Amino acid sequence: MKEIISSYYHKPSGYRMCYTERGRGKAPQYEHRVLWENSNGVIPSDKVIDHINGIRDDNRLENLRVVTPLANCYNRVVTPKGVCPVSTDKRYKGVQKKKWRVQLGHEHIGVYDSEEEATAVYLQALELKKVEVGL
Repeated sequence: MKEIISSYYHKPSGYRMCYTERGRGKAPQYEHRVLWENSNGVIPSDKVIDHINGIRDDNRLENLRVVTPLANCYNRVVTPKGVCPVSTDKRYKGVQKKKWRVQLGHEHIGVYDSEEEATAVYLQALELKKVEVGL
């Protein structure tokens, strides 16, 4: 069992980090991994810890689960990366028809006229992926 010496918030990633004792010094580690291992044992090398609600600093044990890296990728909160505005006509300055591109991971889904339509398509594609990977 690893004893957490101190913890801090890692702003760029959104995860909480902590220091545990290792040998003669301190070692920084992801807090959610330490908490999971202290309660449930070693995490298999082919698995990762997933935050069920998508909030990276919510490290309550009931919000953590062991999943494959692929399943973890599809349990992300909808972000601007999934649905984003694109200019369709760059030839004329000041005249831009905005469309909305939908992308799931590296997979291009399509381009849509409205943000609402693009968001609906994104959420539908996300649910299909979750079913494929067993979430």
